[in-house]
Amino acid sequence: MDTRAPVTAEPIAAPAELLPPGERAAAGTREQGATNDIDRQLSAAIVSASHDAIWSWNAGGLITSWNAEAERLFGYSASEMIGKSLLTIVPEDRMERSTDAIVKLLRGEFYGQYETVRLRKDGTRLDVELTVSPIYGGGGNIVGVATVCRDITQRRQVEARLRLAIEAAQLGIWDWNLLTSEMVYSARAKEIYGFDPDEPVTFAQVRAATHLDDQPVTLELSRRALDPAIREKAPYEFRIVRPDGALRWILAHGEAVFAPVDGTEKAIRYAGTIQDITTQKRTADALLRSGTRLRLAVEAGKMAVWEYKPLTETLVGSPELNRVLGFAPGSTPSVEQIRAGYLPGEQDRVRDAAQQALAAGQQSFEVEFRYRWLDQSIHWLLVRAEYVFRDGKVSRLIGIMTDITHLKHAQEQQAFLINELNHRVKNTLATVQSLAMMTLKTKAPAEFADAFSQRLAALSATHDLLTSSGWEYASLDDVIGVELKPYMSNQISLEPLPAPILLKPKAALSLGLVFHELATNAAKHGALSQNSGRLLVKWRRSERGGRQYLSIIWRERYGPPPQTARKAGFGSRLIEASITDELGGDINLNYPPAGFHAEIELPVDNIST
Repeated sequence: MDTRAPVTAEPIAAPAELLPPGERAAAGTREQGATNDIDRQLSAAIVSASHDAIWSWNAGGLITSWNAEAERLFGYSASEMIGKSLLTIVPEDRMERSTDAIVKLLRGEFYGQYETVRLRKDGTRLDVELTVSPIYGGGGNIVGVATVCRDITQRRQVEARLRLAIEAAQLGIWDWNLLTSEMVYSARAKEIYGFDPDEPVTFAQVRAATHLDDQPVTLELSRRALDPAIREKAPYEFRIVRPDGALRWILAHGEAVFAPVDGTEKAIRYAGTIQDITTQKRTADALLRSGTRLRLAVEAGKMAVWEYKPLTETLVGSPELNRVLGFAPGSTPSVEQIRAGYLPGEQDRVRDAAQQALAAGQQSFEVEFRYRWLDQSIHWLLVRAEYVFRDGKVSRLIGIMTDITHLKHAQEQQAFLINELNHRVKNTLATVQSLAMMTLKTKAPAEFADAFSQRLAALSATHDLLTSSGWEYASLDDVIGVELKPYMSNQISLEPLPAPILLKPKAALSLGLVFHELATNAAKHGALSQNSGRLLVKWRRSERGGRQYLSIIWRERYGPPPQTARKAGFGSRLIEASITDELGGDINLNYPPAGFHAEIELPVDNIST
């Protein structure tokens, strides 16, 4: 029997005592009209069944709802949490930062998605991703906040293995923005295609590189992948012709991202991986064409050759067969001993493939299956076999067998990379949406397009830096350089460290936006708005209280006195939120008559090691 307290999914409303007397009756009427029994039951069921922890809190910072997944994740029941302070699950070292975030959320100065740390009932710290959304009252004021929480502890662990997975599998990554037709190819993907590493990739280039005979197949597979009713994800093979005329075989894996566009569900991005399998394809073809090439290919590819006679159930194999099946060298396992290694259902899989090929009039078949070695390790094996007939009946089968465990692992890594790409695409879309909405709130309609385009260009420039490193890091020198590039002259002095500072992706994206806002303000109102002005940017490592920090100084001189207007607006809020909330750092913005001065301190955990 479920003894948990019922979890409410009602919209959060400010307590009546917090409303002006004249609004209390109206507030009661709005709430009564907005939540009928059916809507409340449906909302509660959706929130309760969610795989994400969901809660809400009011303007007083008190929990007003707490779903079943929140109970499981944090160990607090709904009856324990509803009515309690939101800070109950905030660690002591995050208390001040979280209190500031609460104030900003209720002011409408900050919302969206960010990563932080929260505390379980047993004291365990959790890495979480929070998506916070304001809830507005009838008067348009914010009366509470809804929070969706996802445990990202495991994701943090697998991110550390992402780079190793890419390198081990020799995978190229591609991302196609279907709304803008922009294509992004990683360095390895460009290398596979033979494209210029310093030039952008276009759809026309990719299509032109695809072998003419394979274009109908790849176009049809793309159509199926981008069809919301099909959403094909199966990997496929095709040929490309490189600029130097070389023919290469490619194994591709892709998945589309869908979203509503003008009220219709459409594919907005198509991303995936590619792998050069030319060597494997050539090896397989050589095995089928000649005995000499077969022997060489088998030795090079560590493939086993075998011959099986079904009437007498005798099997003869090359020495490599024992290695592929996990038997000791020189041993002669019987057919029954070999069959004992099949995992449940796998022998039926092989038999069905053979029978289907015969029924279709084919002389060969190919099948993959799982096999347990004598040491109990599980392997994936690939069999390609050809029938030999006598008097209209199968007299024997001749084929090859190879261990493809590494390839299967690579395919699993491909699927992981696709999921990781989708996650990053969603995060980027959320950031762009937040920039658009906040820019719209702070800029007149005539100014919106230019301001938003500039901020989007700053975000894109940092994305390019991260893409070039496989989304491992971006150099602080490069992040500052791309944002100051439009203004570079003898007015600007940079004092970097001898060794480059490599920023983690999140830190690089946040600092890119910060430097864009600082540079834009300097060009409009500060030192860079006059020929006499000077700007100095320098960064150092520092230590305070036994902790290591990255310190960044932005100092403007000999320009006009700082304007009061520079102290307000979305730009300033973005700068402060990016440093304090996103990166856990500190920032001081000073406006002395001599010129604007900013000091930033970031914990070293924002730096890639």
